[in-house]
Amino acid sequence: MHSSTRGVPVVISPAGLPGSVAFKDIVAGARAWPLWGHLGWHDIRQQYRRTKVGPLWITISMGVQIGSLGYLYPHLFNQQVSDYLPSLCGGLIVWSLIAGLINEGTGVFVRAAQIIRQIRLPLSIHVYRMVWKNLIVFLHNIWILAFVMLALGMSPGWIWPLALPGLALVILNGLWFGLLLGTIAARYRDIPPIIGSIVQIGFFMTPILWTPNNRPALFYIVNLNPFHHLVQIVRGPLLGQAPEPINWIAALGITLVGWIVTFFFYRRFRGRIAYWV
Repeated sequence: MHSSTRGVPVVISPAGLPGSVAFKDIVAGARAWPLWGHLGWHDIRQQYRRTKVGPLWITISMGVQIGSLGYLYPHLFNQQVSDYLPSLCGGLIVWSLIAGLINEGTGVFVRAAQIIRQIRLPLSIHVYRMVWKNLIVFLHNIWILAFVMLALGMSPGWIWPLALPGLALVILNGLWFGLLLGTIAARYRDIPPIIGSIVQIGFFMTPILWTPNNRPALFYIVNLNPFHHLVQIVRGPLLGQAPEPINWIAALGITLVGWIVTFFFYRRFRGRIAYWV
């Protein structure tokens, strides 16, 4: 089956793909990038339709939040603004990406219920669309960190390219977040608020508003927190700090285990999603 968006052909169901229906769905969804790429941009435009500055509100709202917290919390924690602000800025920007992937992932199929019922497309397209939209928001916000570092005379040096594989791992996790949580939430509508509460708790348990400062009592809270590792593999290089090996090992482990569990779960229940939504 073929579809198109703005005259660009999109392969929806490529023939000859090996593996299960679930595997074919995921691959066919990835190949339909012109479709979900266009839909992701459309989601951003619709969100800020008829506003004066459009999607620039993404950057403005994040900038106001960072500026407010960056003024208040250094005084509460007795830290220098120049030391605290870049870490806060990088942490909030990366966290907003992770939280968006998780929270929106729980409702990814429910929000697309009308399309799922009317058009036969790979279901994974809706997950790719959600991930792409959140990546666009991240790319809007990352300029705030660049401005803060420039204003403080900071440079990430040669370390910053390490943020790219870190971001790729976050995106890969975002995909399985959507496939797994979206499938479960399509069946059980109590899942989104539960996940939202977990994400909120995770925010306060992750070193974003606070820093460990080599406190042994916080060692286990930090290193057993999966959110910390996903944040640090992107934030660290952007601030000129190489992530610890444990950050990479934990992030790779989360990605691998998450995808294994998701694949078998999605293969088992993918066919029921259209009935659940």
